[in-house]
Amino acid sequence: MPCRVHRALPRRRHCLLSRPQDCSASLELDNKRVKSLYRRAQAYEALDKLSEAFKDLKLAIHIDPKNKPAIVAARRVKDALAAQIQDQSPVAQTVRELTADDTLADRRIALLKSLIGTTVDDVGSSLEVLRRQGLPVLWEITKATNSETEAHLAIRCMASMASHVPVADALIAELSLAEIVGLVEGYPALAVGAVGLLLRLLTKCSKPQAVAAGGGEADGTLSTGELEAAEVGRCDVAIDAWAAAMASSEAEVRDAALDAVVNWCSEEAPKWATPVPEEDARRLPMSERKAVQEAEARWKAVIGVRASRVCQSVEVAMAMFNLLDSESSSERQKALAAFGRVAAAIPDPEMVQVRSGG
Repeated sequence: MPCRVHRALPRRRHCLLSRPQDCSASLELDNKRVKSLYRRAQAYEALDKLSEAFKDLKLAIHIDPKNKPAIVAARRVKDALAAQIQDQSPVAQTVRELTADDTLADRRIALLKSLIGTTVDDVGSSLEVLRRQGLPVLWEITKATNSETEAHLAIRCMASMASHVPVADALIAELSLAEIVGLVEGYPALAVGAVGLLLRLLTKCSKPQAVAAGGGEADGTLSTGELEAAEVGRCDVAIDAWAAAMASSEAEVRDAALDAVVNWCSEEAPKWATPVPEEDARRLPMSERKAVQEAEARWKAVIGVRASRVCQSVEVAMAMFNLLDSESSSERQKALAAFGRVAAAIPDPEMVQVRSGG
């Protein structure tokens, strides 16, 4: 039976249904008929059967590697197939459901919990949330006042995403750090999550923008002065958040702030601040370890800036001091640990002057 390959592509779906069958009948007589494969692929594509279309086009190209129409169509179908697969991914479906008006509250809570588990260990899923415009969705849920449970889970989800450097960079670019500090100050139920999110953003992001735009040594290494200068702006945001959290009437919020100070003032040097990965540095001869030692000194200076800014803030320093007299032994221990960590990180304690205004 000859394939009606010259028939114009039908416009109506019920007409398209017979098109693959026409070409299939022809291919039963000659399975290497390129034109029949190409026409059947066209019909499959029109019916949104992209996998079948791509198989036919691959076979057509295998038979005739120089068939330009088949090559062009194969590229188009491959891209459409990849987009279709992505659109059916669990992350894409989750974002769609979260934005739907008819999604029930219990279902939204379950979706947010699932998204936390998906993104915490998977940078690919976290980046897909960004590509699917999921960040504005999560931020809107956070700012909504009708469900503290959903808002808390949305903050946790953003914090889990921020555990990956490229995602933390994107979050800093799109979110307002001042608004996150506002959550710490104005929403006690969300303060713990907001403190955790802010700590992730301040410690997981890559090069400071002021440094990334230029400067540094000839080999790309950042100078101590550049690192310290770039850190000052981040410190101001952090100090506002820690001060607000330590002034909270909720012990859980105060504990979160004390833990944040400890972690903030003891962060290990990120990759962008070191010229040689730690595992490689161990194998270097002594004569070549100078660069590693200099990098360690530069990062120690950055941690020193953070610790100094903590001491220079009347609000934070006095709050930590007052918590040493807390009725809670756990809170006293956390405050003592925070003081110890800050004191250990300050380059020269005698040079630190307490400043007012945070």
